[in-house]
Amino acid sequence: MSFDWKEYFDLGLFMHGLNPQNFTQEAAYRCSVSRIYYSCYHLAYDYALSNLHYTPFIGTESGRNHRGVRDAFLVNFPVISRKLNDLHRRRKQCDYDDTVQGLTMIVNSSIADARQIISNL
Repeated sequence: MSFDWKEYFDLGLFMHGLNPQNFTQEAAYRCSVSRIYYSCYHLAYDYALSNLHYTPFIGTESGRNHRGVRDAFLVNFPVISRKLNDLHRRRKQCDYDDTVQGLTMIVNSSIADARQIISNL
């Protein structure tokens, strides 16, 4: 069965306090994977700016920062780079694919990877 993308809207309303729980565990898990990635991405981005002399892309090129931040960690912190890449891949899967297999495992792996990234930053 294909994911009902309206559930993200319902989840957003719930998180804002405007709606009672009206979404499935799948919507919550997909949202969790997405938010976990962005949390780690922004923490890594800030670290790369402050400590790795990372020069961000700006304007219409700013989307390239996702790859740029991962690449900034590649030489001295390859585990962080790899885990950011894994989180990014999972986030794209949860945000774009109609069907995601093994979602519980994806969430648990994302949490474990994020914990390791955060503790190493």
